[in-house]
Formats: sequence, structure tokens, C-alpha cells
Amino acid sequence: MKDEIYEEEKSGGGYLIVILLLVLVAALVLVGVIAVKNMFFPDEVTFSEKEHTMYVGDILVMPAKITPEVKNSELVYKSSDLTVATVTQNGVISAVGVGEAEITAEHSFSKKTATILIKVTESVLRIELESTKETVVEGEEISMKYELVSSGFVKVNMEYSSSDERVCTVNSDGIITAHDAGEAIVTVTDTESGIKNEMKITVIAPLENLYFKTQSVDLLVDDVYESTVVFVPEDATDKKIEYSISPETVATTDSKGRVTGVKSGSAVLTATHVSTGKTAKMRINVYEIAEKITLNKTQLLVKQGHTQNVLAEVSPATTKDKTLTWTSSDNSVAVVTVSGAGTANIKGISVGTCKIKATSNSNPEVYAELLVTVEKDETHTITKETYINGILIVNKTYGVPQNYNDGGGLTTQTKNAFAEMKKAAAAEGIELRISSGYRSYSYQRDLYNGYLRRPGQSQAYVETYSARPGHSEHQTGLAIDVNNASMSFLGTPEQKWLEAHCVEYGFIIRYPQGKEDITGYQYEPWHIRYLGKETARKVYESGLCLEEYLGVDSKYSY
Repeated sequence: MKDEIYEEEKSGGGYLIVILLLVLVAALVLVGVIAVKNMFFPDEVTFSEKEHTMYVGDILVMPAKITPEVKNSELVYKSSDLTVATVTQNGVISAVGVGEAEITAEHSFSKKTATILIKVTESVLRIELESTKETVVEGEEISMKYELVSSGFVKVNMEYSSSDERVCTVNSDGIITAHDAGEAIVTVTDTESGIKNEMKITVIAPLENLYFKTQSVDLLVDDVYESTVVFVPEDATDKKIEYSISPETVATTDSKGRVTGVKSGSAVLTATHVSTGKTAKMRINVYEIAEKITLNKTQLLVKQGHTQNVLAEVSPATTKDKTLTWTSSDNSVAVVTVSGAGTANIKGISVGTCKIKATSNSNPEVYAELLVTVEKDETHTITKETYINGILIVNKTYGVPQNYNDGGGLTTQTKNAFAEMKKAAAAEGIELRISSGYRSYSYQRDLYNGYLRRPGQSQAYVETYSARPGHSEHQTGLAIDVNNASMSFLGTPEQKWLEAHCVEYGFIIRYPQGKEDITGYQYEPWHIRYLGKETARKVYESGLCLEEYLGVDSKYSY
């Protein structure tokens, strides 16, 4: 029994050993299969792209990828059309001609494959311009000429653009039109490849004419004048000019047109446009500067109220500007007015001394002086007033003594008559007032002398509107300036009312319009003179001024 059991156990152990051996063999076979697979059988072969576009002549390095990597990784590459693309056994693809070709990579053992479609087109290598710089004139048109360098025949699709269309524009045919002066870059671009090239366009405004801003100029010796040339059109691009002057003994010029006076005489400055030869000319007159002023008197004695003249000579004779400025050191003693070239009038105003100075306007450092002494004129002292037909007459011929009505003011009759007239005017909405009534001898003297001191006013002109002391109606207390003693009074409602109604109250317009040569004074619509109602009416109705009515003149005798 034991032997049977033992035999059974021995038999069962044998089976187990066999099974174990079979499992071991299977494992070894599996390992071998896996090893063989890892050495010779990848899962897949792939390219990184399905298709790729190339230009003729391009080279693309794109080897296929084996997944997973196996010990035997040899791939065999081939092209479906060697006229389109070739491939090396390293996976380097070369574009040969236009078309499509499939590049295949095959695993040498497993025969697994991968394919990429190669599309080959012609390529633009560069755009060669006939010119990269052009200078054109405003309004001109030029064509952008170029040569397309490519690897073969390509479809031409060009675009054009201008960096500044104010300067120039370019159309779809490459025609460039110049507009305004300036610079712009015109670009031509191949839209397929993006290759471009540029042309620099310089637009110029052509010069039509040129001239000097000043046609002639006066210079002193050693003075410098900067000439200015005007170009037509103003925006002309080329403004390069050269200067010359003739004769150079009179004046010289530099490269910028600065002229220097050399000696007295006349010269011609010429500006020449270098590229066109157009010229502009101007006259240069050179003069000497004043060096000396000689007066015909060094001392002058003049009576109060009288006038004497003084002559001045400027040297050298070639001095251009011989004008002088005359001044008095004390206008209250004597005033000076210019009466002509080199001539001045000296008028005595009050007793005393002063200096009269003549200064060169062209050279203020040059001047001459004379001493003026003013003495009182005893020969024209007025000792008595004058009545004609019972009417006190005061004008340039007839005066009143210095002490006449001194401080007396307006006469009672004059004041009462004006008050009555003012009341009547107010009832009609017209306001009348006294702007100037009584004036003393001394007041009139100061007023008259003040007018004489005004710049640019001669004694003759002053005496058309202001009386000498002793010859003013205002001193009599019979004259009134109404409202506004100026021509702004003319035409106002007050002036019109005064002219129409003053006679009703004993007044006349003393210096009427149109009688200036007879009265000796300008028309003064504001100046009225009291005569009394009866006398004023007679004068008014006669149509005469007071001098005509009385048969007298009005002229100074001294």
C-alpha cells in the first residue's frame, strides 16, 4: 500500500516538473519574441507633416520618425517623381521642379511606411530695380522699371506703395506721379513671396524766376547790407546761387550776398542761379557819412516874437543823408522849426539865452550849435485898444494893451447874454456851456508859446488857430468858446442850434467858414463874439465877417 502511494506521489511530482518546464520554455519564447520585435518591428513610421510646400531649389531636412525606436532603424526613402523632388537616405528633400511628389520612408525590415506630399512651386529670388534713386519734377510721371529674378517661370503679382503720398503716388501699374517737393520711398512687393525692393524718389520744384526783395539800396561807406533773394516758386528745391558785384571799387559782396560799401558811387549786385543761369540784379548806391556841419552864424540876436533863419551846410558834398534835427535847449526862450533843406527858423519867445543845435541824422555824433539871445521888442508894444464904429476890434492887425481888462473876466453884458441863450437852448433840449471864456495876457502868452513848442508845427501854422498875446478876443471878455473847442463840435445838435440862434442873443460866429483868408483864422464853429443884439443882427444879415463889415484887415505887422 505504501509503495502504491509512493508511486502515485512520484508520478504527480513528475507532472509538475513538466509543467514548470513548459512554462519556462514559453517564457523564454515570449522574451525572444519581444526581443525580436524590439529589434526589427516598430509600431509606426511617421513624418511630422502631411504635406509641405517648397520653392524650386529649396532643401528640406525632414527625416521620418520610428516609434518606438528599434535596434534596426534603417529607413529607405524614395520619391514618386524625381523630376519634382529628390530625397537622400538621410531624409534630405530637394525641390527640383514644379509639381507634386510623394516622399516615402519605409522601414527596411517591418516594411512599415510613412508618406509626405511635397508641392514644389517656382520662387522669386529678388527684384532688381533699374534705378534705386530718381529725381523728378513736380507733375512729372515715371515708370518703376524692374527685373524679376526667379528660379523659373513665376506668376507676377506686384503691389506698389508710397511712404508719403503728399510727395508722390504710385498706381497699380507702377506709374509714379510727382506732386510736391520732398522725398518718399516707393516700394514694390511680390505678394507671393513677400520679396520687395525700394526706390527713393526726390521731387523737386523747378525754379521759374528769381529777384531781389529790394531793387536798390543806399549804403554808407563801411555799412553792411544783407541782400535777400526771392525765388519763384517759393518752394523751389534748388536755391543754390552765386553772388557777384561790379565795380568792386564801390562795394564788395561775399558768398551769402552781404554787401559792404567801399566808397561813394554806384554798383550792381548780381545773383546767379547755378544750375539754370537765371539772374537777378539790384542797384547799390554808396554814400559818404556826414563828417561836419557848418552854420552861417555862431551867435544870433532875435527880438521877442520875431523870427530869423539859420543856414547849415553838411560836408562832404557826397553825403547822402544831409537832413538835420534841430533842437532848442530852452523852448521857453526860443523855438526852432525846419523851413527847408539845411534851413531853420529861430523864433524868439521870451527874453533870455539858449542854444540851438543842428545834429546830423546820418551821423548823430556830428552836430553844430549857435548861441541865441532873445531881447524884448519895444517897438510893437500896444498902448491903446481900437474901436471902429463903436465896435472894439481885436485881430492880428489890432490888439489891446497888456493890462487891458486884466483879471476882469467876461463882461456883464456877455455873461447875461450867454445865460439867457443857455436857458433858451435848454428848453429845446440843447445843453450849452462855456469851455473857454476870459483869458489874461499872460495866459494867452503861455498858451501860444506852448503851441509853438509842439513838434512839427511851424509858427505860421500855429497862428491859424492861436493868437499872439495882446491879439486874442478872449482878453476883452467878449468872446466865448462853447462846449468843445475842436472840429468834433461841428455837426452836433448843439453846434447847429448855436449857429442858428446865437445872433438872437447878441452873438456872431466870429470866424465863419469860407472867410479864413480874411479873418486870418481857421473856421471855428464854437467861437462866438458878443456885439449886442442890434449890431449882431446887422453883421449876420450882411453875410460878412466882422473884418469885412468894419472894412479892416487881419495881418500881423511884425
